[in-house]
Amino acid sequence: MQIPFIALALGLSSCTSVFWVNNVAIPADKELTTREIQLEIFDAVGQRCKSMDVEITTTHRGESAVITEFKVPKFSSENRQPTKVNYLWMVDGQDTVVYELVYQRKLDWAVFSTVGWGVMLASIPVIINAEYFEGFVVLYMGAVTSIYGGLLIDLPTKIISLMADSRAREDGFQRSWKLKGVRNLSPVDYPPMLVRGIKSLGDEPSVFRRR
Repeated sequence: MQIPFIALALGLSSCTSVFWVNNVAIPADKELTTREIQLEIFDAVGQRCKSMDVEITTTHRGESAVITEFKVPKFSSENRQPTKVNYLWMVDGQDTVVYELVYQRKLDWAVFSTVGWGVMLASIPVIINAEYFEGFVVLYMGAVTSIYGGLLIDLPTKIISLMADSRAREDGFQRSWKLKGVRNLSPVDYPPMLVRGIKSLGDEPSVFRRR
């Protein structure tokens, strides 16, 4: 009897997935040396994001401007099983910085279906202890929560989320990614795909020219 409810809970998604977005905010503390900077996002295969610009938030410390936050798109040109890594490339005068952004997939749950299934499981020991009336009341409440909550809330939000994911993937965005870590790469750690992507811009940074 529990199998259909388990399948429903695993097959649907949480209503929170509707609010997933195409970008992520990354805290920073980067002092600017010039007022003219170039920012680009590359994915793991060296493709540049052309659909959304990187946004920055700055503040002033004395006479210097400091970037306090980057807002970057979660981008991948790979359609199937994309590698969850992006590279934020920044050129500030003679200063070149590359941040490796590592993502992981967000977990989503069918909230009402899962809660209802859990309540039904909780009714089993009550019934075993011969408290039939109380047990069947709990079982009924769990079934109602799972069925109606699943059909009226979990299922519609799953459909809306899938539609939003489809539109996002058309532009190369991965709404379901969650930032796992940020690492500042030294030039010797630049992956070949990133180097190729930067060179394709026709604006090769000085770190490559010195080589």
